[in-house]
Amino acid sequence: MKAFIAFGLVGLAAAMPRNVVYYKPSTTNHTNPTNTTGLVNPSDSPFPPLSSGVSTFAKNTSLAHGSSSPSTNSSTTYFTGIALRSGSDIHDMPIAASGSDFWIGKPSTTYTPAAARAAGATNSSSSGTVFAYSAGASTLALAVSVPGGQSVYVAQDGAVQFTVAHSANTGNGSTTGFTVVDGALKFEGNDFIAIPAGGAGNATYQVYAASRSLQELGQGFVFYADPAKQNGAWEYI
Repeated sequence: MKAFIAFGLVGLAAAMPRNVVYYKPSTTNHTNPTNTTGLVNPSDSPFPPLSSGVSTFAKNTSLAHGSSSPSTNSSTTYFTGIALRSGSDIHDMPIAASGSDFWIGKPSTTYTPAAARAAGATNSSSSGTVFAYSAGASTLALAVSVPGGQSVYVAQDGAVQFTVAHSANTGNGSTTGFTVVDGALKFEGNDFIAIPAGGAGNATYQVYAASRSLQELGQGFVFYADPAKQNGAWEYI
């Protein structure tokens, strides 16, 4: 009888739907950006689930636990970034590295030297920006082939930026404090803010860390980490 009951409970658990992540637009004043993004439970959300293009991973795995990433190093996770904010023009948009900053609504900018191309390297700007997250060190980098790599950091004004090739200079920026929780990148436990590059109404947004930014014109979003191959480009510029 006990075995029969246990079998029934296992079957019931297997039939239950997996958890779905929803996003509710923030009503928080971004002069105090704590909890800017408003993740809620499905039963509390008036919004539909994430679109099928990005929801499969969110429903079935978590980068924070090193699940199905194709990383060749168990301590490093590789992913591209997708901005999630239901009802916004930035929803489902890729996050791209360009000009030492990160953007929504702008393509990645990459460079591959002639010698590297001759050796078989390709300019992978079409594949988007690939990140490399080191859970043990709480650091983030760009997944590149250039010797020395390229680190991601948060500048004093809150802008998320990356170092140029062959240099580790971040000024007074912070390189630690990154985490990946339930498939979303965080910095100092908070999400991110998209600030219109040319003022309100502009279709191009620069990415800032919510914990360091006080701009009122921004909108908070979830930085969804979508698993990717290890290398994204030779270098980003």
